[in-house]
Amino acid sequence: MKRAVGADRGHEGRGGWANQAAADAETAADAAQAVADTVQQKLDNGEFVGPPGPKGNPGDDGAKGEDGQDGGWWTPSVDSSTGELQWFPSKAGMGPMVPDPVNIKGPPGPQGVQGQKGEKGEKKETQERMARSLSPN
Repeated sequence: MKRAVGADRGHEGRGGWANQAAADAETAADAAQAVADTVQQKLDNGEFVGPPGPKGNPGDDGAKGEDGQDGGWWTPSVDSSTGELQWFPSKAGMGPMVPDPVNIKGPPGPQGVQGQKGEKGEKKETQERMARSLSPN
């Protein structure tokens, strides 16, 4: 750099102010590089890492997104006589996730306790007489 500056300012001579300015610039560049190296070393060693600051305020809500496509739902159905559980889609094309039917009916429970004897009912003739009296004939 000294030679380039000296050549550009040839009328001032080799020992002129241009050479001095170039030397000063080089010294300043070396000093700046030393500072940058020191800062980088301290950064690498974690010397600039302090405790976390206070929590910031929540940001504003974002814009509302577009409504999603209706994916449908599955409706369960149980056949009470067989105990078979099946799932039915709410719309066609809901995919291969249809679970196989399963039987959720357990084994029969133990026999319950005998109930109390009921009251004696009316005789059949009385019922027939009442039916005749109510008939429109």
